[in-house]
Amino acid sequence: MKAFIVKLKKNPEVSVLFRYFPSGFIKSYHFNVPDLPYSSAASWQEMFPFHITDIDWFKKRPDIFIVQPVTADLSFEKFWNTYGNKVGNKKRSKRLWEQLNPTERARALAYIKVYDNYLWQNKGIAKAYPETYLSQRRWENE
Repeated sequence: MKAFIVKLKKNPEVSVLFRYFPSGFIKSYHFNVPDLPYSSAASWQEMFPFHITDIDWFKKRPDIFIVQPVTADLSFEKFWNTYGNKVGNKKRSKRLWEQLNPTERARALAYIKVYDNYLWQNKGIAKAYPETYLSQRRWENE
C-alpha cells in the first residue's frame, strides 16, 4: 500500500493523508484539520486523487502543494527505531504515539530526518527524548 501526505505550502498544518490499494485506487483519506469548512473540503473534490497517478497533479504545483510519500508502517516500533534516541519513558512515548491520528503519525515520522538534519547543523543542541518530541509535537515546528 502506498500513501502520500499533501500539504498546502502557505499553511502546512492543512494536510491530507491519501492511502492507495496496490491496484492504485484510493483506499482512504484523512484531513488533518479539526474544523475544515465545507467550502474548503468541497474545493478538494475538484482535484481529488482517486488514482495514485492523480498525485502527479499536486507534484506539478510545488508553489502551492508539498507532497511527501509516507512509509506504510505507522507503528510505534517504526517510530521508536527511526527516532533512534531510545531514552526516557518508552511506555509514555507509546501512549502519546497511540493518541495521534494516521496523518499526525506520518508527519511525525517524516519530520525525524528534518529534525536530525537541524540538530546536525546546530551542534550542541541535544536531541529531545522521544516522549518530548511527541508531547511537544516537534514536527509542527517547520
